[in-house]
Amino acid sequence: MLEGQARRLVRRRVADECTQARALDDDVGPFEALGQQKRGERRPADVAGADREDPQHHRPPDTLGLFDVSAMLSPEQRAEMDQHDIRDPDHVDLSSRISAIDPPQRRSSRSSSMRTWRAGSRTARKWDLQLLAWAAICVGAGAIGSVIVRTLLPGSTGSILGALTWWVAMAVPVVIAFRRSRPRGLLVFRPSDILYGIVFGVTLRIIEGWLAVAAGGSGAFPAYPTIDGRLPDLWWFGELLGPVAIAPVLEEFLFRGVIVVTVYRLARRGLDAAALAVVASTAAFVAIHAITGMASWAEPVSLSLVAITCSLLLLLTGRIWGAVLVHVVFNATAVALALIGTLAG
Repeated sequence: MLEGQARRLVRRRVADECTQARALDDDVGPFEALGQQKRGERRPADVAGADREDPQHHRPPDTLGLFDVSAMLSPEQRAEMDQHDIRDPDHVDLSSRISAIDPPQRRSSRSSSMRTWRAGSRTARKWDLQLLAWAAICVGAGAIGSVIVRTLLPGSTGSILGALTWWVAMAVPVVIAFRRSRPRGLLVFRPSDILYGIVFGVTLRIIEGWLAVAAGGSGAFPAYPTIDGRLPDLWWFGELLGPVAIAPVLEEFLFRGVIVVTVYRLARRGLDAAALAVVASTAAFVAIHAITGMASWAEPVSLSLVAITCSLLLLLTGRIWGAVLVHVVFNATAVALALIGTLAG
C-alpha cells in the first residue's frame, strides 16, 4: 500500500512540474496549459525551435531523474519506508527509485523461473498430448515389430534383432521429448539416488521371489540354458547388457519420464494428477511386458510393484535417476541369481 502511494506521488509530481514548465514557456496559466495538454494542442513554433536548440529547455529540473519522494511524506511514512528498506535520498534517479519500490515483483519472477517440472515449470509445457500420441505409436509399432522379428527369425538372432527393434521404438519418443525441451530438475542426479536404487531394487526382488513361491514356484535359483555346459556366445548381450544397462534406462525414460511427467502436467498437477500418472505408466508398463507372455499371476503383480515404486519415486523427488537405478538393480539381481543357478546346477 505504501509503495503504491509512493509511486502515485512520483507520477503526480512529474505531471505537475511538466504542466508548470509548459505554462511558463508558453506564457499561459497552469490550468490553460493543462487544458491544451488534454486537447492535444501543439505548442507554438518558437517553443518547438527552442526544444531543438536545447533538448532540456522545457524539462523542469526535478524531471531529470531527481525526485525527493520522502519530502512529500509524513514522518511516520518515512519511518515505514526506512523499515521496509525503501530508500529515497536526494539526487536518486527514477529508475533506481522504481527498482527500490518493486523488488517483490522481480523476486516472484525469478522464483517462477526456477520452478521444477513438478511445480509447473515452463520447461515441461511442450510435453503434451502430441508427445503421448508419438509414444503410443512408437510403442505399438515396436511391440508388433519385435514379435514379428522373433517369429520370423527364431533363435538367438531373432532374439537380438527383436530386442533391438524394441529398444529403437522406445528411444524414438524419448528423443522427441528431449528435443522439444528438458523439464527442469528431471535429469538432476543426487547421491541419494544410488541409495534409493539399491534399497528399493533389492526389496522388490525379494518380494518378487515371495510372490513366485506363493504362485506355485519351487523357490530354486533360476538358470540360463547351456550348450555343452557353456553359456551361448551372445548370452552377454541378450541376458546381461540388454536387461541391466539398456532396457531399464529406455523403459524408465519412456514409461516414467515421458508418460508420468506428461500425464501429471496435463492433469494440472496435484494428488489426482499423480494418481492418474502412476496408473497410466503402470498399465502401459505391464501391458508391454505381457506381450511376451506371463508364467503366473506373480509376474504382473511384481511388474506393477516395480512400476508403482519407480513412478512414486519420480513424483516425490522430481528426478529420474532414482527410478532408473531401482530398475537396474532389480534386473541385475535377477541376472546374478540366474548366473548362480547356472553355475551351481
